Amino acid sequence: MSTEQTIWQTAMVASPQTVAAVIGGNLRRLREQRRLTQHGAVHLLRRYDLRWSRSKLDAIEGGRRQEVTVTELLALAMVFNVQVAEFFVGDGVVQLTNAELGRNLIREVLRGNHVREDLQDLDPEARMKELLRAEDLITATEAALHPDPTEADEELARKLGLPLKTVTEAAYAIWDRTMTEERDVQTAGLGDMTTGERTAHRGHITRELARRLEMELTSRGVMSDSRRGKPPNAEEAT
Repeated sequence: MSTEQTIWQTAMVASPQTVAAVIGGNLRRLREQRRLTQHGAVHLLRRYDLRWSRSKLDAIEGGRRQEVTVTELLALAMVFNVQVAEFFVGDGVVQLTNAELGRNLIREVLRGNHVREDLQDLDPEARMKELLRAEDLITATEAALHPDPTEADEELARKLGLPLKTVTEAAYAIWDRTMTEERDVQTAGLGDMTTGERTAHRGHITRELARRLEMELTSRGVMSDSRRGKPPNAEEAT
């Protein structure tokens, strides 16, 4: 059995984590190894123009943030003086867009060790298939680093029986981002609180943003006042 097959078999039995959660866990590990407090780490990050608050750093380390950009990941690698692959240390599986990969395979990709020297010996058709396979892997990795944050938008679209695109376009008109992104920004600005308190506030913020978005959709003529807050195909009260 090849190394890659072993990796994929491992992926089948482990519970997958998001890219951001894996990076966050290793960020905590690297920070604690250097005996840095979160405030100390934030101070260092700002030297590289990464202006994170302590609450944002805590959210990333705790796996509560959906996205870590490539720019942020490179800055983290420079701050802690490590290879980018260090942020994927450990066992387990990482969830990409349409695939699950073992952390060890991702580390190999980031270090360039996945490059196949034997492609030059393949005929043109076989070589193209292998190159397309590698391109798919790279595309999936990049997409996972930049997930489309529309979880709350999708839920509202299902509730209202509207296309997701209609909801996100209205959200961009109000906040210049999706409702999910706006919710996460407002939640991140709440400061320190218990998990229960944060969850309750997050729910309240989501409901308020949904109401604002429904008003925008009504003003656009996409839905009537009588349909606001009702599930699709709900019968009007008589």
